Amino acid sequence: PPVPPALAARYVPEIVLQRISGQRELQSEFAPITAMFVTFRTESWDEDATGLLSEATLQALDILNRYEGTLVSARQDLDGLTLVAGFGLPPVVREREAVRANLAALEISRAMQEFVEHGIGVATGHTFCGVCGSDPYSQYTMVGPIVNLAARLMQRAQNEVLCDQVSRHLSQDRLRCSARGQMEVKGFAGHVEVYRPEWHE
Repeated sequence: PPVPPALAARYVPEIVLQRISGQRELQSEFAPITAMFVTFRTESWDEDATGLLSEATLQALDILNRYEGTLVSARQDLDGLTLVAGFGLPPVVREREAVRANLAALEISRAMQEFVEHGIGVATGHTFCGVCGSDPYSQYTMVGPIVNLAARLMQRAQNEVLCDQVSRHLSQDRLRCSARGQMEVKGFAGHVEVYRPEWHE
């Protein structure tokens, strides 16, 4: 049966919905965005874990919607579930995407404390946004070093949010960030500075 538009809007990027409805052609472009990776970790996929991660995902989606983030994909593996989201995906151009992403990430992390093991990575920069693949299967996605960086930050995060230097700089008037050392990431020259954003007290 057809999926209700309101339900589809929670899981499908707006630009894709417009393309499906014939309102817009999908364009691929190199755009400034903020990428967010969220992982919910589990030791086993039993019935309890499935229910727990489903509830965690629904809470995260509600928070993403509130901060105007777009869910790009969801991936399941033996270790848990990973959500990939973008802020400022074309053709929408907004200011302060990094601030919105960090605020959303902190709210998701706060909601998950003592509920489910998690890690969240946020990174900002220019990234390819567009359709990969061809008929019968294609996917709207984000590709580039910034996306890889957000994924690496997520992997390093332990029940917290970690962000890159650009996201820290763009959020410093709303959040305080503490340094969390450096790490090497493919596609970046030298070491990458890591920060942990936190609410102002």
